[in-house]
Amino acid sequence: PALVISGGGNDMFAHLADFLVDYSDGAEPIDLIDQSKFSPILTAVMDSYATILSDVATSYPSVTVFTHGYDLPYPLQDGKWIGPALDQHKIPFEIGRSVLKVIMDMFNMALIDLAAHQPNMVF
Repeated sequence: PALVISGGGNDMFAHLADFLVDYSDGAEPIDLIDQSKFSPILTAVMDSYATILSDVATSYPSVTVFTHGYDLPYPLQDGKWIGPALDQHKIPFEIGRSVLKVIMDMFNMALIDLAAHQPNMVF
């Protein structure tokens, strides 16, 4: 038996404007992410995954949980979260995509790390 979990992306991107910082010339993508605000969001998402995994392991020990990361999104000016958040912080879209890559890499690495500690999870 198997369970597929696809989640976390919206939980992060709904708060994108909250953890981005205003663009300044020469800023590197990592500099445009306020880690003190992003880390608790990422931790909350991973804690939710861990809770689900624990509940499944307890109630259905034979179930393997499959998860996945996300590919790099293309920001749209009129999109729901990404475009407006980049615009709010005056981050040019060509740089914004690099910022999104850093965020997605951190999310995917957190899932990989979680899977290394969860015997019922496959990433």
